[in-house]
Amino acid sequence: MDPPAFDNPTSLVTLIIGKDEDKKTFLVHREVACEASPVLKAVFESQFIEGQTQTYRLEDTTGRAFKLLMQWMYSRKLNIQQLRLDYEWDEDNDHLQTQSESENAGLKELWVLSDRFCIPVLQNLAIETMDKIRITCSYIDLAGIEYIYSNSSDSSPLRLYTVAKIATFLHADDYHDPSKVTLFPPCFMFDLAALLSKNRGRDIEAKFQILDYLVDV
Repeated sequence: MDPPAFDNPTSLVTLIIGKDEDKKTFLVHREVACEASPVLKAVFESQFIEGQTQTYRLEDTTGRAFKLLMQWMYSRKLNIQQLRLDYEWDEDNDHLQTQSESENAGLKELWVLSDRFCIPVLQNLAIETMDKIRITCSYIDLAGIEYIYSNSSDSSPLRLYTVAKIATFLHADDYHDPSKVTLFPPCFMFDLAALLSKNRGRDIEAKFQILDYLVDV
């Protein structure tokens, strides 16, 4: 994907993200948005109201997800605090914990948003980043499973990745721990049971490869 040439650097589009009190407005160079996503290109070049006003409203995502999308649009990178060299986890630091939880949730939302905008390379970057956090921080985010299952298909790589990684993380006693089990929707428990049954006696972690959860580019 070639970077935009900025032939018309003063041409901007407006994206209104979220709803109610969480609504945020973002201004993006039109050329950047259209270069990044064929969906946004179609929207802003259409004869519909979005094309006429150069304004697009999207309620079913979040400002933090779109902020990550904008980072990638302009730099082809994601700025993730948990992957910085100076990052140190402190379980007593509530502010740091809240930031990390928001970042983890934003990456899931970014994957879904990238799917909607037909940006497979960003879907892959999002899931690779999630896995780098898992490896670097020795941490698996159990929150957000309900969101993943509500916003992905049965064969979604994000869904399959989540099931595989949690299967390697949980112990038998965890399935009887209400603080963990209540985080899991019934469909997830079914998928988890199917994976464990299929791999009975095998080391799921040893078989895991992130390449199995990337989408075609």
